[in-house]
Amino acid sequence: MDRISFVKDSIYKGRVFHKRLVPFEHQFSYNLSYLWIDIQEKKYRFLKYNKISLISFFDCDHGEVGRNTSQSLFSYLKNELENKGINNICSIKVLCLPRILNYQFNPITVFVCFSKKEKPQAVIFQVSNTFGERHAYIRKLPSKSNRNLKKFHVSPFFGVSGYYKIKFEISKTMVKLVIDYENKNKKLLIATYDGKAEKINEFNLLGLVFINIFQNFKVTLGIHYEALKLWFKGATYNKKPNKPKKFSTKI
Repeated sequence: MDRISFVKDSIYKGRVFHKRLVPFEHQFSYNLSYLWIDIQEKKYRFLKYNKISLISFFDCDHGEVGRNTSQSLFSYLKNELENKGINNICSIKVLCLPRILNYQFNPITVFVCFSKKEKPQAVIFQVSNTFGERHAYIRKLPSKSNRNLKKFHVSPFFGVSGYYKIKFEISKTMVKLVIDYENKNKKLLIATYDGKAEKINEFNLLGLVFINIFQNFKVTLGIHYEALKLWFKGATYNKKPNKPKKFSTKI
């Protein structure tokens, strides 16, 4: 189950691991640095909100593609939660790759929604694909299950069937995300991110930019490079289906 603490803003530096198990094994890993920030608070000089900068966070990078961005991301997500029967949300924190040099691509973004007493009420796993689409899986907390049906096309080498088992932990020292993709009681893929916390301040934000200046480009190029290798290995290509009619699915 999820183990989530109300953690102050942080930088998490860690490693992504991705392993396909069928019809053959194929794996890769690389380092990534994520931000953990409140989506409403704007308190850093070098981290700009909705403004182009070396490092920035834009509301329009999240939620349904093409939505009315005159509504703040907080209000938008709060409405999504209320429509699913989840109320009393006072703050939302996000684990994401920020824009660096005005570019970002987040294969998965995690939003944790807290009550006034800083108790986690829900977690939103927002998934993006390389076709410019996004979909969110919403889990009310506490939850008895970490399993949810797959509703969204991500990789052309997997169909839209089966289910995910997602575990998420975050504390003041570490973050861990584990995704198992299964179909017909057979595990098809494992994806993880393990990161260690670093204090967020202006100096470390600048360090994030200059040390990881190409990390977001690396993510996008890496996805296409690994897809090309899968194609050469003989993985079956699946035609892209239509995206879900609704942006979010409640687990």
